[in-house]
Amino acid sequence: MKDSHRQQEAAPERQDPSGGGFEVSIQQLNDLLTDSSGFYSWPTRHFHEVYPRIYVGNVECTLF
Repeated sequence: MKDSHRQQEAAPERQDPSGGGFEVSIQQLNDLLTDSSGFYSWPTRHFHEVYPRIYVGNVECTLF
């Protein structure tokens, strides 16, 4: 049985090649995915670019 009280290690911070970080808060993610009335905007295609170079959806793709 696993020890449920064991502390989890923090994941290392990832950096993109341009030098900026990928770290965002839950509030920032909610702001990206909700419309002005607070409802989530579900994709109408297999994927949507919700912010430059950030895609949300249900498709595998290779980005160059």
